[in-house]
Amino acid sequence: MYKICQTEQSSRRQEQIKDTFLSMLAFQNYEEITISALCAEARIPRKTFYRYFDSKRDIFLLAIDLLMIEFETWNNAYTSRFRPQTTEKEIEKIICFFLEKKQFFDIVKQNHLSILFFQRVLDQAISEHINLRFVCSDSTTKQQRLAMIFSVTGLLSLLWDWHQGGCKESPGELARMITPMLTVPPLMPASGCISCD
Repeated sequence: MYKICQTEQSSRRQEQIKDTFLSMLAFQNYEEITISALCAEARIPRKTFYRYFDSKRDIFLLAIDLLMIEFETWNNAYTSRFRPQTTEKEIEKIICFFLEKKQFFDIVKQNHLSILFFQRVLDQAISEHINLRFVCSDSTTKQQRLAMIFSVTGLLSLLWDWHQGGCKESPGELARMITPMLTVPPLMPASGCISCD
């Protein structure tokens, strides 16, 4: 696990190591990057690396966690400035944020780190109770947890599929396609009941 920094200076150093690692991942394979090579690129001794991280996997986990913190901060700031929007507009807002992070998604894709990414985001969403507006608030705790898992994994999977396809649709077009999936019970045909024929 990565270490929780107690000072601004140590936080900056930890982020510098993370940024160096991500810049290396843009051009090199995750498996091929060694701690020694990372330390040389970051111009730090190995002992400094181990002061902040146990492994290079931990650097990637930190990058994901910081992305989620950035999203939560951005979402809270947006929500405090603007009135609540329709579900479609809220989804479009989320898509726009992740579109700004396309380079990070590119790194995840080319290094085959999507499973680690998905698992970490889901764990963070559940443990931190990130407020996704399209999850009903009048459900029981268990139902809220299930709705959170369903919504986060569903939306993240659709964003991932969109990224894999080259982000061809605009955020608004994608939001229009996604909204019915989150507002209509799943597996329901247009008639409103599942046919067993």
